[in-house]
Amino acid sequence: MYRYNPISLQFEVDEQKQAKYNFFKKSTIGVVITFLIMVLYFNADAQKQKDTINYQAKEIKCLKSNLDSLLKSKDLPLTLKTVDWLIDQLPFKDKELVKKQYRIESGNLKSKLVFTNKNLFGVRNAGKRPQPGCKSKINNYRHYDHWIFSVFDRYIYEIYNGTSLKGYAEDVNYMKKLKK
Repeated sequence: MYRYNPISLQFEVDEQKQAKYNFFKKSTIGVVITFLIMVLYFNADAQKQKDTINYQAKEIKCLKSNLDSLLKSKDLPLTLKTVDWLIDQLPFKDKELVKKQYRIESGNLKSKLVFTNKNLFGVRNAGKRPQPGCKSKINNYRHYDHWIFSVFDRYIYEIYNGTSLKGYAEDVNYMKKLKK
């Protein structure tokens, strides 16, 4: 930045070196700030994912304890009233939508799928989420040990996917039917 001037016998500011130094200094600060922002962003994103996983695990643990106590009364009859009651007991975000969904999927509990598979929501594949009370499939649909597991599985679906039903059904008018 400084250069020695043999004529004046003094050190003088070298403008060219000073400009390069200032540019380098600003560039370095910019790179460091960008790096810090990226670290903070990815750290926040990782924390968000960790919080989501912890929330899901906590919800599923709570569900399992509720499920255990509910299954002690396995003689709970399969009626519209009892299914509605169970849906009301779980913390679904849109209980009315879930009620309409099981009524459409199960034909008001009269479909063959309800009787053969105890499957009220027409669930085929769970993906990576836990599968309560489901040890097999019949005709490519999940088979539950009891119809209560089907309702709990629908809640676990909501824990993992939120309230979005995008991709849930093959019918392109599915959401319109649920909103009627």
